[in-house]
Amino acid sequence: MRRTISFLAMAIAMTAPAMAIQAEQTDTIRVIDNADQILITHTANNTSIKAMIPNEGATAFKIYEYNVTVEEKADTATGNVISENIFADLPFLTNKKRQRTSGKGRFKSQRYVTACRNIYWGWNFAYNGKSGLKNSFEVGVAEIIAMDWKPWRQGPDFRVGFGFGMKRFLAADNLLFGKNGDRLVLLPAMPDAHDVKAHWDVWTFHLPLMASKKICGPLGVAFGAIVNFNTYSKAWSQQEFEGVRYRETFKGLQQKLLTVELVGIIGLSEGIGIYAKWNPVPVMRPGFGPEFKSWSLGVSLNF
Repeated sequence: MRRTISFLAMAIAMTAPAMAIQAEQTDTIRVIDNADQILITHTANNTSIKAMIPNEGATAFKIYEYNVTVEEKADTATGNVISENIFADLPFLTNKKRQRTSGKGRFKSQRYVTACRNIYWGWNFAYNGKSGLKNSFEVGVAEIIAMDWKPWRQGPDFRVGFGFGMKRFLAADNLLFGKNGDRLVLLPAMPDAHDVKAHWDVWTFHLPLMASKKICGPLGVAFGAIVNFNTYSKAWSQQEFEGVRYRETFKGLQQKLLTVELVGIIGLSEGIGIYAKWNPVPVMRPGFGPEFKSWSLGVSLNF
């Protein structure tokens, strides 16, 4: 069977990119009839075509070989090499899907979970009805676990968490806690009694609503409100008189279930800081115990 191969068509197919660059027209070089085998070899800028043509009346073959070498065309004015990718660099052909760098591009809000934050210890100072009470202390972990939200790249982090803590209120010298019906009261110790001690504990579950932000390097601030669920309260008193030690524990106290504190912290973010808190409402329900307000000052870790 006779087969006709046009080298013009083959040259166009193999060297289309180079022809697009050089914008040259190609003439027909030779038409080969009845080629038995064709071998096409392509390297970086060279294409070689070999055709094996049967030799009439003999067993041997005639071999026809054609080589096409494409060289990059230089701009004679500037000496710059013209690349086939030049058109991809034009502004109106730029790909709209740009890679975002760490400092550019639209910021995506972040949400993540943190644990063991705002581990605090501080002194508690009563005022406005503190008669019979000493300065006392508080301790706790305000955020055993928390959900953080960062809506803006340079903005503050917002978070809501869950934790617990305890406040201990100390009775003044020679005073004891006691009960008058359902009311927690302060009573004088017996005359000549010694080793007089008394305290009142309030255990709380915390629900902090906080915002924090770094202001200069590792220095940062945090501020917000802490909703306290005062779930358990008890008072304890002790005195020794004529060799006998008397101790009493009072439970079932009428503390408020819900109180709110305002808090501010400054220091090394995720390190150590100084906090201040203000509790603008009494812990006890009206008519069921000492009606004082308090504020606190202390140390916070990992705030």
